[in-house]
Amino acid sequence: FGADDEATDETVEEKRAQLKRQFSILPKKIYSVIGLESSGTQFVSKIIQDALQKGPYRSGSFPCCGSLRCSMNCGLWLGKKEYIECLNVQNIANNRKCNETSDVQVQHFSLPFGSTWDQFPHPPIVDVVLPSQCTRNHKDPTEVQECNAMSKELWGFELNGKAMVYPPRYQLDISAQIKYYRSKGVDQVFVIVLRDQDISFIARGDAHCRDVKLREIEELVGKDLIIDAINTHILGNEEEHLTRGTLSHWVAKSYEQTKQHRSARRQLTSLPLKRDNAVVVVSYESLMNLGKTYVQLLYQNLGIDSDLIPHMQNGNTKYLNTTNTMV
Repeated sequence: FGADDEATDETVEEKRAQLKRQFSILPKKIYSVIGLESSGTQFVSKIIQDALQKGPYRSGSFPCCGSLRCSMNCGLWLGKKEYIECLNVQNIANNRKCNETSDVQVQHFSLPFGSTWDQFPHPPIVDVVLPSQCTRNHKDPTEVQECNAMSKELWGFELNGKAMVYPPRYQLDISAQIKYYRSKGVDQVFVIVLRDQDISFIARGDAHCRDVKLREIEELVGKDLIIDAINTHILGNEEEHLTRGTLSHWVAKSYEQTKQHRSARRQLTSLPLKRDNAVVVVSYESLMNLGKTYVQLLYQNLGIDSDLIPHMQNGNTKYLNTTNTMV
C-alpha cells in the first residue's frame, strides 16, 4: 500500500507485541462476531473459524466443554424458568467441542444473545462475558484463582469454583467487552455484521422474537450498542458520528463508494472498516455481491492468512418479494 501503510502496520505489530496477558487462562486473541439476530453472524463466524482452523466457535457465554462433560451452576434457587434454561445451556455447551485453551479463539454473539424471547423479554445489557473456564464449574486451582480475580474486579464477588451464570437472553456491551479484554492483554477484535434493515427485521420474526413490539425495542438497544462501538473504534474523533437514523445510510454509502472502485484493492478496504484493529464492520449484502473479493479483504483486515473461500448462498433472496410489498 505504500510507506505510510507499512509504517502503520509496524506500529500495530509493535502494539500487539506489547500486550501481556494478565491471566493465564485468557487466549492471546479473540475474534468475536456480533450483530443483530439474523444478520449473518453465524455464517461469518464459520468463515473465520474455518480460515483459522480453530472451530467450532464459542457460542456467546456458553463454556467450551471439549471432549469432557462440564457442569454449570444450575439450581432451583434460580427460579423454575431460569433453572430449566440453565440446564438447556449446559446441554448445548456439552455438545459444542470448541477449545477453551487455544491461544486464538473465535466467538459468536447476537444482539440479543439467547433464544428465550417469550420467557425473558426486555433482555438486560451485559458488560463483560468471562472466558469459558469461568462459565462452567471449575476445580483447577489456577482457574479458581483467576476467575475469582476477574469476577471480583468486575462485580465485587468471587465465583469460588462455580460457573458464572448469565441471563438467558442479554445484549452485550461491545465497547465494554473490548476495553476489559484489552486491559488484560488480549487482542480482542469484534467483527460487526450488518444486514439490510427490512430483511433482517422480517428474518428475526421467523427465527427469533415473534413479538413485533419487543423485536423493535431489542433492535433499538442492539443498534445503540453497535453505533457506540463504531463511533468509538472506527470514526474516533471525526465530526460526523453515527446515530440510529444514519447507520443504514453510512453502510450504503460505503458500499456505493466501493462499487466505483472495484479494481482498486485499496479502496475496497472501506467496506470492512477499522480504526484501531478492535472493530471491523462487515456488510452482509456486500459479502454476497462481491464474494471472493470481499472475503479476501476481510481476511486482510483481520490479519488472517488463508485462501479458503466459502460457498455463498444469498439468504436475502427468499425475502425480496416480502420486502417489496412493504414499500
